[in-house]
Amino acid sequence: MDEGKLLSEYFKGEMSFAFNETEILTPFNQDITYFIRAIIKTNINKLIDMITNMPYPEINSYSIPQFSNYVHGTKELVEILNIIGNSGLSYLDVGKYLLSGNRKKEAYIKYGENHAKLAELHDLVIIRKNSLRKAYNTVLGSATLSLLQPDLDILLTKLSLKIPIIKKLIIIAHEKKTSISNTIEFLSKSTLERRKPNIIYLLNKIFNNAEFENIKLKNNLILE
Repeated sequence: MDEGKLLSEYFKGEMSFAFNETEILTPFNQDITYFIRAIIKTNINKLIDMITNMPYPEINSYSIPQFSNYVHGTKELVEILNIIGNSGLSYLDVGKYLLSGNRKKEAYIKYGENHAKLAELHDLVIIRKNSLRKAYNTVLGSATLSLLQPDLDILLTKLSLKIPIIKKLIIIAHEKKTSISNTIEFLSKSTLERRKPNIIYLLNKIFNNAEFENIKLKNNLILE
């Protein structure tokens, strides 16, 4: 498959990398190496142009990230899962690994849930939805362990384009002005205010990418 078709299918949500049970523990393969090379080297403006021709993704509360520490919900969680042999971590255990100090059980669970979901939205982990939900590295997540930090930063920024709320904002802003608040107005006011800074953080990562040059898109996105 050529790179353009591969990336188009990925951002349409028509493909995944080893997200089934029998392949959860697969650490690395040629297909994922090819994908990572393709997404890192493809200009971010080309990816944005590709996305603007796609239909609106479905948006719900689950697919809108809420996190306190971006690195915790990406690089560090993948590293921790790798260290334990990718045997899976519950939300409680994710929180205990990531949070320092002595916290209440509920605080560990919520922190673990938020940051595991952030990693899932980047396709770095899969959350198995059994009686006790556990996070496992995907093949993509495991493959990021071999990347140098600059390449990892570029990859994560481009992967964030697939997060439904980011994707929808980009599609709308390609045509007209829009705001974050209007796009997620179905959330309660308190939830909206908690999620909005995280959406702004992800958008700024895209805008600050060295390749980004779509000034019209940036101006059309009202960060409020």
